[in-house]
Amino acid sequence: MPEWRKTPLAKPAAGASKLDPVLKPEEVQRPFTVTELANEIRRSLRPLTALLVKGEVSGMKRGTAGHYNFSIQDGVSRLDAVLFAD
Repeated sequence: MPEWRKTPLAKPAAGASKLDPVLKPEEVQRPFTVTELANEIRRSLRPLTALLVKGEVSGMKRGTAGHYNFSIQDGVSRLDAVLFAD
């Protein structure tokens, strides 16, 4: 992990919702690169050998290559997903 990344992102202000994605200017630090974020997600999910997700599937569309694009959502969050043809 790069030296500048060892300092965690700022914590939400007191009373702020954990789901509020908007940070105040004083809370903003250098953003993750796409690669860093992908690596952090990979490290977090790697220990999981099986993963079940409960939610509503919406927006399912079949792409030209036969893959399916869709979302899985609950009352608060949404995950965009792909089901590959192969």
